[in-house]
Amino acid sequence: MAEPPGVTHSPFDITTMAEPPPKRKRPDSEAASDTIIRSEVWFEDGNLLVQVQTTQFRLFRGSLAFHSPKLKALIEALPENAALVLDDNPADWEHVSKKLFHHAYPDKELLPFVVIEAFARIGKKYEIQWLFNRARKLLNAAYPSVLDVWLSAHLNHTGATAHALESSILARVVDLPHLLPVAFWYLTFSHRISGLVTARAAALSEEDKKSILDGFRKRLHAESSTTLKWLQAEGSDKCKKQGGSECTVARLKLFASITKNSRGQRGWSWLTSWEKDLCEPCIAAGKALHTAGVRDLWECLPSLFNLPPWHELRK
Repeated sequence: MAEPPGVTHSPFDITTMAEPPPKRKRPDSEAASDTIIRSEVWFEDGNLLVQVQTTQFRLFRGSLAFHSPKLKALIEALPENAALVLDDNPADWEHVSKKLFHHAYPDKELLPFVVIEAFARIGKKYEIQWLFNRARKLLNAAYPSVLDVWLSAHLNHTGATAHALESSILARVVDLPHLLPVAFWYLTFSHRISGLVTARAAALSEEDKKSILDGFRKRLHAESSTTLKWLQAEGSDKCKKQGGSECTVARLKLFASITKNSRGQRGWSWLTSWEKDLCEPCIAAGKALHTAGVRDLWECLPSLFNLPPWHELRK
């Protein structure tokens, strides 16, 4: 079950996007080959050599086994003095081992997205539940499955939109489908949709790409019949401006202006700037229709991308 997070700002540290510093190469006297790289997490008194592709870590058997029942089983099955060989991404293990053994990435700090990915993938695969839970909490904050959380967070979405593609891929890998409706929604922004045909999108399934493109086509109609419906409806029967015609013209002009903006959010939150040229009764009527429209759009959001309803995604 996806839990609503206690984070309402962008959970990603978008100021720290660089890759980790280059890893030190092992001295020739120790290296198994010229291609072997020594991790920054290397204890001279460690009693377990872990090799992840061409990167080696020297860690402590008991500490690693303590955090993961799956790793414990793998370690216990090793022949004497054998290395533990894993087929994961070495960068993921660099981040995770720094957390486990160097106490890096304190709990109250924002994390670069690459670290969140690492915590999610390694935590899920090796059943390090607390590590996976930390990644899931931050991802839940960026891509909520609860309307109230979305309404309080969606205007601070810089990090979430920047990583919507990678988060969509990650959600499939670690089985967090409730992240997909909002992540896919961000990908329908005009400055993000082109990302579907880049090398970064190679790991996204063709089915998901098709669903996002379907959502892109459905988006304007869905908004027009929900969050923007009030702009095309009749105003209040108590309208104070020329029998309603002046407010009607103002709403239609606003509708045309809003629908030209395909870069980002259109209509989830009521903006006081919309009230210009509208009388008070028409503003009140518009707010009521808008509030109902927000709920309707949220409920139908998964269906725009051919996804199951929210209650199924949250299971």
